[in-house]
Amino acid sequence: MEKMTDKKHIDGRSDILSNELIKEISDRKHAQNLLSVFVKYAPGAIALFDREMKFLVVSDRWYRDYDLSENDITGSSYYDVFSGATDKHKWESYHQRALKGEKLRNEEDRLIKEDGNVIWLKWEMLPWFDKFGVIGGVIMSTEVITHKKKLEDDYRKSRQLLEMAIETGQIGFWHWMEQNNRLEWNDQMFRLFEFDESDFTGDGETFFDIIHPDDEARVRGLLNRAIAERGQYHTQYRVICKSGVKKFKEHGKVFLDDGLLRMTGICQEISELNLS
Repeated sequence: MEKMTDKKHIDGRSDILSNELIKEISDRKHAQNLLSVFVKYAPGAIALFDREMKFLVVSDRWYRDYDLSENDITGSSYYDVFSGATDKHKWESYHQRALKGEKLRNEEDRLIKEDGNVIWLKWEMLPWFDKFGVIGGVIMSTEVITHKKKLEDDYRKSRQLLEMAIETGQIGFWHWMEQNNRLEWNDQMFRLFEFDESDFTGDGETFFDIIHPDDEARVRGLLNRAIAERGQYHTQYRVICKSGVKKFKEHGKVFLDDGLLRMTGICQEISELNLS
């Protein structure tokens, strides 16, 4: 009887352990499902990999960003999906570092496709751990910044061209501050207008003192409109210089700097062209 009681007690504990095991499995499965849903519908491009860098869960954004919408890449290797990448050894190095426990991040990196086109990325990579604290794989999030990078490159090239033009004496640069009606010219502005720098007071009205009387009202109106609308300013006008009347075109933009209204612009002589 005593033996039977012990067995019943053992059987009872066995039932309890079985229930706990079932609950643990259920909880883990629920957590995995939640993670899968989170990754899949996350606003960013996120992918979860195992230790062999096979895709476990992939967000919808990842599919869109890498033109994979027609393929289910779950279970596929990263290196098969991006087999055409010419810089795959670099990415393999990143993955191995993350699989060893390192957290990696890069604000600006390249993924070079087989056709030579470059995808610019901002990315983050870190290991994920199983219930025993062992690294189970890598989770990676990426943001395609190719368009942003192109805009930055275009701006840099435009800035370089502008600086070259200024240095070669083709374009003048000016800056105006509303707070004290202060006007600043670079050296080229003085040369363009044939204006003696020693006579320049920096007063904003200096410009209207030398502009042709027939153009003054129109140009002043355009400037005031740009200031009122916090917008841009484009015009052509004539200036009475020492050597005679010259024609110019000018572009400016209004902006706020620490709450103070300012305007910056460039000026170029077009005397050889017809003023329209």
